[in-house]
Amino acid sequence: MGDWVLECMRYDDGRWVGPAAQVLGLDVWISPRGKRYQMLMLETARNGKSMRLADFRKRVRRIEPELDRENPRTRPIRDRQHADIILKLWTPRGRVSKRSALAARRVAQPCADARRQAHEARAVRRFLLDSVPDL
Repeated sequence: MGDWVLECMRYDDGRWVGPAAQVLGLDVWISPRGKRYQMLMLETARNGKSMRLADFRKRVRRIEPELDRENPRTRPIRDRQHADIILKLWTPRGRVSKRSALAARRVAQPCADARRQAHEARAVRRFLLDSVPDL
């Protein structure tokens, strides 16, 4: 409980991503026919605004490339910094933030640089290990 969820819903006029909602609980209900249903109880901003999926994809592309999909799937975001940036795509009142796209780009760049440096360090280690002669 307490995790954050983004819902992507399809309506007549396209797909929309709603503001972040916090998980309050999980309830199980069994119908009279015996079918089992699970209900996720969420708390969201009262006047929260959704953004089109295309806009969400543009904003999140540099932060979390896995979310930049035509048919998004439910998945956890393991990097806390990325999760915080994604949450800031909306204001605390649930409105779509105008500043967050610029801030996300500034923060995403150091993340990309750190990944590139880690990749280069692994390549150097691999080269050094391969260059050591067998005794």
